Amino acid sequence: MRTRFTLFLMGALCAVSSLSAQPNQKQGENRPERPKMTPEQLVQLQVNRKATELMLDDKTSAQFKEVYTRYLKEMGESFMGERQARADKAPKEGAEAAKPERKAPTDAEIAARIEKRFTQERKLLDIREKYYNELKQILTPRQLQKIFEKQPAAPRRNAPNNFRRMPDGQHPASCAGCPQQKK
Repeated sequence: MRTRFTLFLMGALCAVSSLSAQPNQKQGENRPERPKMTPEQLVQLQVNRKATELMLDDKTSAQFKEVYTRYLKEMGESFMGERQARADKAPKEGAEAAKPERKAPTDAEIAARIEKRFTQERKLLDIREKYYNELKQILTPRQLQKIFEKQPAAPRRNAPNNFRRMPDGQHPASCAGCPQQKK
C-alpha cells in the first residue's frame, strides 16, 4: 500500500513539475501569423465548406462547386462594385482633417440614396434568382434552403438588453422581466 502511494505521489510530482517547466506565454503572444488568403482562395474555401455541409456525392459536388463558385464571384463583384463607388466618394486622408463639419443631407440626396439601395438590392436578388434556378436542377429543396435562406445572426456578447422603452401608460403587463415594469 505504501509503495503504491509513493508511486502515485511521484507521478503527481512529475506531472506538476513538467507543467511548471513549460514557458508561460500570454494568449496571442508569439503566435505565428496566418498567411493572407486571396479572394479566390476564400471563395474556394467557402465552396468546399458548403459542399461538405450539404453532404454531396462526387458527381453532384463537382456540378455544385462550379455553379456555386460562379454565384459567389458574381455576388462578390456586385458588392465590390458598390464598395468601390463609396470609396471613390470618400475623402482622402489629408482632405479629411481639413473638411468642415458634415451637413445634413438634402431630401433629394436621401431619395437618391434610397433608390440606389433599391437598385443594388434588385441586382442582388436577380443574381440570387438566376443561380437558384441553376442550382435547383442539382440540389434538393432542403439543400437549397441551406444556401439561400439567411442564417440568423449570432447573438452579440455584450449586447444591451432588448427591452424597449415605452411611454408610461402604454406598457404591457405581460412584460415580466422588463426593468420598466419595476417602476
